[in-house]
Amino acid sequence: EEENRRLKRMYADLSMQTDILKEALGKK
Repeated sequence: EEENRRLKRMYADLSMQTDILKEALGKK
């Protein structure tokens, strides 16, 4: 259970970073 929660949080952070990257690249 705890491991799953940690993985989900990591995945959420990763996808958020990807969105930020896409936005930054799109502005250029």
